[in-house]
Amino acid sequence: MAHMSLSPQSKVDLEWWVNNVHAALNPISHGTPTVILTSDASKKGRGGALFDNDGKVKLKAGGRWSLEESLDHINYLELKAAWFTCQALCRDLHHVHIRLNIDNTTAIAYISNMGEKTKACNELAVKVWKWAIDRDIWLSAAHIPGRENVEADTESRLEHENTEWRLHTNIFQILVKIWGRLQIDLFASRLNAQLPKYVSWKPDPFACAVDAFTLTWNSYSFIFPPFSLLGKILQKICEDKTQALLIAPMWSTQPWYSHLLNCIIDCFYFTYGQQNPQSSTPRNQGQEQPSKDDINGLSGVRRSLRMLSIPPDVEQIILSSWRPSTVKQYSTFFKKWTTFASSENICAVSPDIRDILSFLTSLYHRGLGYSAINSARSMLSTFVVINGQGCGTHPLIKRFMKVFNLRPALPRNNVSWDPEQVLTFLKTMDCGTLKSLTLKLVTMLALLTGQRLQSLHLLDIKNISLTDSSLKLRFGDALKQTRPGFHQREITLQQFEDKQLCVVSICKDYLTRTEPLTGQHSKLFLGFQKPYKPVSKATLARWIKTTLASAGIDMNIFTPHSTRAASVSAASRLQVPITSILSTAGWSNTSTFAKFYKKLFVDSSTVFKIH
Repeated sequence: MAHMSLSPQSKVDLEWWVNNVHAALNPISHGTPTVILTSDASKKGRGGALFDNDGKVKLKAGGRWSLEESLDHINYLELKAAWFTCQALCRDLHHVHIRLNIDNTTAIAYISNMGEKTKACNELAVKVWKWAIDRDIWLSAAHIPGRENVEADTESRLEHENTEWRLHTNIFQILVKIWGRLQIDLFASRLNAQLPKYVSWKPDPFACAVDAFTLTWNSYSFIFPPFSLLGKILQKICEDKTQALLIAPMWSTQPWYSHLLNCIIDCFYFTYGQQNPQSSTPRNQGQEQPSKDDINGLSGVRRSLRMLSIPPDVEQIILSSWRPSTVKQYSTFFKKWTTFASSENICAVSPDIRDILSFLTSLYHRGLGYSAINSARSMLSTFVVINGQGCGTHPLIKRFMKVFNLRPALPRNNVSWDPEQVLTFLKTMDCGTLKSLTLKLVTMLALLTGQRLQSLHLLDIKNISLTDSSLKLRFGDALKQTRPGFHQREITLQQFEDKQLCVVSICKDYLTRTEPLTGQHSKLFLGFQKPYKPVSKATLARWIKTTLASAGIDMNIFTPHSTRAASVSAASRLQVPITSILSTAGWSNTSTFAKFYKKLFVDSSTVFKIH
């Protein structure tokens, strides 16, 4: 008796037959095809088309072969083109009969017979049929003359040089090491995708979706797009409130450039060499060197945390601890710091104490005062650690900050204007227009509450209770004085007998007039011109400045924020209990009030004049 040895692949095939022979059926007829495809291949690329019931082209797909693929035999490429066409154009189809019209008889034979003699083509035919069986799809193949296979043939010969470029793999890996593992490549193809999961521009055999702009961007994405789409991409990032690793050129004259700078959380600056761009690495041997214009105030903190291997979720919580106003303030000095570090060829995230002192000294020589230099010190302390502590507490830094003695930060002025002067003007102010009514209300609230412009800007109709005798204001957002265990308490303003100065009556009139204009907005203060949208804090400041100037206050001396000092100083002069002043203004102790806000009243028209 002779013994025969079976190859591992033969055993796999026999096992399939043993498990499926009772269920495997092959009807004589599978009916009329419900989907008609054509495919074609050239030595450059592949192409395919999907037709509707009227024989018109419904969808096309195509792409280049890689250099290795282009060396394969044309019969293999024809069969591969048919498979890629099925995957690209029929990704969501199940339980259908697909007719493949191909102008290559060998590819037709391998599909019709579910394989043939040549090993490479046979393995590919098995993949094709496994794909079909998993979707309960029946495939049939038919010959189409080459002269009639126009659409697929055209797609197979198209050049795609302008879209099939990619970031060098070494640089991509550096970026991943810095900013963490990415989840999806939003603008890619089969040949240039950096990640297994990617979105293509046109139908692609292995893409998870087509056209990134039709999706919600809720994953940590890699984006290396055609640069003509950058404006649209930045808008989409903001709309979906997502984070992404975006590759963009430093084209400062482009309309999208300022938007890009506003969106940046962190950045990595690199250039390509002229002779061999693919082997180039970021300058300074791969260490990230931010552009002086392309940096955000917390990017140094982020780098410092990642150097300590802080987990991404913990990192995000730490970064969120800074208020937007603080980030904005630090951003200015971080740009100055990175520029200084670059010019002095020092590491921006781990300098020594001499580098920091040299930087602070350079700010002093530029004419910056104590407050500005102290802000720069605070910014550096957020991410530069020396001897286990923020660099701002280093003895030499603390001694250097005695620069206050050379250039002290004195108050803008030590006096305030009398609110009585402004109230007299407001009493006579005509509120016939929405503009005048708005200016009167915002100025009255600033004077009566002693609140910052930020607080007034955040006032929301949902947090306002208005009756015939009182107006109650609650603050639903975090304010500057908000901290653990403390938030601005509710402020109650009572009705006043003089209707011209009664904030209850003025607010009621304002809400009545703006009710038809609010739409989906709920902020209290709206613009008094179309489209009547909520206004910014800067706009409120401009309105108060206009009103105070009209009342005779010299705005060359005072600022819109001076309403806070004028309000609380007047309350103190009228012997309002200090506890009421502190709680209304949002202070926890008397030192802030006494040091910065309790001021004498003067006639602003005569202050600082030389006689």
